[in-house]
Amino acid sequence: MGLKTSIKNGSSLIFVFLLILSQIISIGFFSSASDSQYITSTICGNSAYPFEPYELNVHGFGLYDLLVVGDLVFAEFEDSSDILNISTPSDPKETLICSDFAHPSRAFTNYGDTILFGSSESYYQNYSIMKIDLASNTTECSEIAFWSETRPRLMSLTNDTLYVFAMNIYNNTVYPEFMIFNATNINVLTLLGNTTLTGSNLRSSFIVHENFVYFISYARNLFVYQINSTYQLSFIKEYSFAQLESVYFHENYLFTCNNFGLQVFDSSNPSNLTYITHYNISSAQSIRINNDVAYLTTSDSFTTLDLSDIMDIQALDQYIPSDREFVELWKIELNGNLAIILTETLWFLDYGGDYGGYLYIFDISSPTEIKRLYPGRIPLFDSFDIFIIQMILLFVVLPIVIILVTILIVVIRIRKKKRQVKLGLS
Repeated sequence: MGLKTSIKNGSSLIFVFLLILSQIISIGFFSSASDSQYITSTICGNSAYPFEPYELNVHGFGLYDLLVVGDLVFAEFEDSSDILNISTPSDPKETLICSDFAHPSRAFTNYGDTILFGSSESYYQNYSIMKIDLASNTTECSEIAFWSETRPRLMSLTNDTLYVFAMNIYNNTVYPEFMIFNATNINVLTLLGNTTLTGSNLRSSFIVHENFVYFISYARNLFVYQINSTYQLSFIKEYSFAQLESVYFHENYLFTCNNFGLQVFDSSNPSNLTYITHYNISSAQSIRINNDVAYLTTSDSFTTLDLSDIMDIQALDQYIPSDREFVELWKIELNGNLAIILTETLWFLDYGGDYGGYLYIFDISSPTEIKRLYPGRIPLFDSFDIFIIQMILLFVVLPIVIILVTILIVVIRIRKKKRQVKLGLS
């Protein structure tokens, strides 16, 4: 066996060795895993099928907001927007309803099948309010308002009123503005009143309840305004919180999500919110309520709560993402027996598409047995694990293999020479 043959065999050994290792890593990475912690034993009961195709959770990153209407999820990204069809919750699909929706969009809202969103031709110019009518089964969007220098940041539509929080750009200065429109004829918006809000202390986060508007400030406190007879906002009061994330009204209660957990207030007098009770859980983010069951997200959990006795809130079930998921749960929306959850921005190494995305979907048909439908499976290795393994292969395993193959070649050559010497002597 000559030197070339030895080198060829050694190279083959290296190739086979690395191929085997890559297959081991791939099988592990694309396998299912269900190591999330839980209260009941039925959560996340997905079995491991390492040889099935692995469906990546790749429906975008850098998401700002989402709106759920029926089987559609309207998703807002930094520089674009998407519409997902979740009629099969375990397999969301991108769908195209309106080409204008692909432009940078903001301020999603709906009333029934009427969808409104803000759209711009490019950043900071030519803003429009666009409408999608799902009931008409059309794939067209229509413009119902054009605002050249007023950028809608958040909107809320009722059956006859449109509330808009916008940024008005004048002489290169941005002024936050709150506008109220008569939307009885949605195609012809009539301005009822507008208020220029002093300073820039208000984030684009508000909720209208009865005749009051509740803003969350940049300091994560709660500002309460009243809508007066001329449709202007009159300041009522500021309430201090520990990093207030969101608020939600249910019956006569105001639910607040903040770092101290879930707090409940009597909301009958907005100028004097009265503390009722709280549920102790860290970093509460968002809550929705249906049939005395609360669906609550925190940074690291999705929890269902029994509210039948408001003074004794009890946990029904809980999903805690595993260490490999690298997500922080954020905003939640309900749609029938589904909970659609938006996650915060993922770890930067996940942006490559190996595992990433914002969308989680749960089956909540039984609040005591919530089940994750999407993503269906979680990789056994996270991005950091893969990176470490690659470094070990490159700087440890590969040099060792090269050394061993070199020794093998040298040994083979020495044996060959010995054999030739013996043959010569004989």
